[in-house]
Amino acid sequence: MIDLNRPDAARTVGGQLESTALSTVDRMRATLTITDRASLEQVTDDRGVVYGLIKQIEEFFAPLKADAHALHSKLCAREKELLDPLRTLDREQAEAIRRFHAIEDKARREREREAADKLRREAEALAAVTAAEYERAGEPETAAAVLAEALAAPPPVVVLPDVVREVVSFTRRYRWKYAGGPEDVTKTPPEIVRRTLAVLPEEYKTADEKKIGAYVRAMKTSARIPGIEIYAVDEPNR
Repeated sequence: MIDLNRPDAARTVGGQLESTALSTVDRMRATLTITDRASLEQVTDDRGVVYGLIKQIEEFFAPLKADAHALHSKLCAREKELLDPLRTLDREQAEAIRRFHAIEDKARREREREAADKLRREAEALAAVTAAEYERAGEPETAAAVLAEALAAPPPVVVLPDVVREVVSFTRRYRWKYAGGPEDVTKTPPEIVRRTLAVLPEEYKTADEKKIGAYVRAMKTSARIPGIEIYAVDEPNR
């Protein structure tokens, strides 16, 4: 067993196998050149020895990896068991904050609009009073200029504090969804996916390499996929 408190100890596991494997590689690589039938037979026989060592090493590590994998799986499952309710609550809290912020934003913008309208009306009323005074003073042109200036003035801008951001900081993150589909991409209806793939730029279309490989191995010379070149390689058996 490997001491989990000393994971680096895994680097020394199988030391004797390492010596055998490396010496075999050095010895056989020196005679790897094939020039005639005798050397071909030698390399073919050597492959049998190499394959035997490969199987020996795989069988040696198999139970160790199985134990490590089982432990890793159990630790991941336990971690997930503890984290899932916390992560669910965290998402619910974040969504509650987002909903409140959206409601508060809408109300704040309405208050800002009302305050700006009030300032505009006050400015127009003041201009009307001023223009009337000029009219009474016999200066109609000045009165008209005052009114024209009031009408041409840019609308007042009122910015009220965002009380939510005074408590919570936000990070803007950009996500994506299929056009017309739900925010949860995994729940997108198939017809929307098909419609999107029909117009999606080529650089965003990914080949399913595992599916292609399985199809080619099954169909062999009958395989036909546009844009894919299918070829055969004769690999020598051990």
